[in-house]
Amino acid sequence: MATADVVSLLYTMAYGLIAYALPAYLTFKSLEHKGDADVRGWAVYWTVLALLTCVHTLLDCTLCWLPGYYLLKLGFMAALWHPSTRLAAWIYDRTVGPLLGSYEADID
Repeated sequence: MATADVVSLLYTMAYGLIAYALPAYLTFKSLEHKGDADVRGWAVYWTVLALLTCVHTLLDCTLCWLPGYYLLKLGFMAALWHPSTRLAAWIYDRTVGPLLGSYEADID
């Protein structure tokens, strides 16, 4: 197996762990043991992640030439849900929430 293949495999595994597996487990813990405020935070995370997934391929095609892009992407995914940053809440409050709110009646 070539070095590039190994690096690609490791990146894919790390991305799945950081973007999906850890947040899914923390969402489970929130649903089972914490209050509604924490559950709302995870709903915000999954909403932002879903919208980012829609533009994921386009971003990868246009930004992959940047040195360290994939490491920055891993850090960004961790910052979305990490308690010290809560980047997903910041993105949701400033862009996603107002945008979806303005089209809510049309979407329904």
